[in-house]
Amino acid sequence: TRPARGEVSFFPTSPKADELLTGYVHGMRASDLEERLAIALDFFGISFIFQFEVPSAYSLPSEGKMIDFLVNDGGLLIPLEPGASFIHESPSDQERERERQAIVNPILLLQGINPLGDERYQIPFDRPTSIEDAKGIVAGMFISA
Repeated sequence: TRPARGEVSFFPTSPKADELLTGYVHGMRASDLEERLAIALDFFGISFIFQFEVPSAYSLPSEGKMIDFLVNDGGLLIPLEPGASFIHESPSDQERERERQAIVNPILLLQGINPLGDERYQIPFDRPTSIEDAKGIVAGMFISA
């Protein structure tokens, strides 16, 4: 094989080199966005489950729909999903997400979990851009002024 010309990177570098992200949350692979959000939740002492599985009639055992974060806010369970715009920007991707929510939300409601898509708990695409940004997002959602 021929060596690559120039620098080759399979994973985009973090926007802030001093963040020292590991690529893992609770021992599971995580994106930069997910890891920053987890660091912020830990910073404020807010408990969460990373990669919460929602089994449905449309999935095999251990192959349910995954929610990135299930945050426990004083007994209220809230799903959070940071995401990159390139994954969710096309009309077909948006339709897939609507179908996913139509399957998952009734199950979440039966379990006493806030549904996906609640405007109060939406994280803008491509954020958090830094750990400080993640802390601001978490504080705005879960910390009383």
